[in-house]
Amino acid sequence: MSDEGKLHRTSLGQIEDIGVDVDSFLKGKGISKPEISVVEEWRSQDRSSAEGIRDFYTTSFRYIFTLLWLSSARYPIRDAAAVRAVEVMAGDKEFAILDYGCGLGNVGFLLASRGYQVTFADLDTLTFEFIEWRCQKYSINADFITLPCDIQKSFDMIICLEVLEHLRDPKELLENFSRMLNCEGRMIISESMGDRSNPLHVYRKHAGKDVIPIWMRELRMRPTVFFDIWEMSDKKD
Repeated sequence: MSDEGKLHRTSLGQIEDIGVDVDSFLKGKGISKPEISVVEEWRSQDRSSAEGIRDFYTTSFRYIFTLLWLSSARYPIRDAAAVRAVEVMAGDKEFAILDYGCGLGNVGFLLASRGYQVTFADLDTLTFEFIEWRCQKYSINADFITLPCDIQKSFDMIICLEVLEHLRDPKELLENFSRMLNCEGRMIISESMGDRSNPLHVYRKHAGKDVIPIWMRELRMRPTVFFDIWEMSDKKD
């Protein structure tokens, strides 16, 4: 990591809890928690197509509250482990990171605050606007890519947390990730494709099988000693 990155890491002021920042962001936009649930909002429209799914995420005002609850109640340990794993593997090297389908972007935000080169990629959503707002609030440098688009950059690490189950074809996304990785690049993948109780989890074809290892082997990736992190099984040509 560059001296400038190290300096930024040690001189960064106190960062508020993500819940405090979400509350401040929503108050600034005059948004309060809707009375209907996320499931009711999802079921209010046809979500059988990619366009219908995308419409939910780009128009929902309720989903940010669900993501905040998940970030606070379910994922703190996972997020901390992901950040620590990147720090261990990157060391002092310059490290380009893609946080794809980043939700509230807490992992990418923490890495960017430590001086890593982070690119956030997501649909044009309220949560994506929040990430940009939060980075501006703390003067944290990061890049932003609005999906869908063909990402031309390459990365040392791609982070994709709880995204695959929301896609009609998650394997296609993993194939795209493989093409975006630098030589010896790695992916951090976390998914809930086995949870069929959530209607927002639209991928249903795996029939209870753990398909990620199968797909990764096809992409010439292997698991690392770190949980949920995959690396190249042989170097790219």
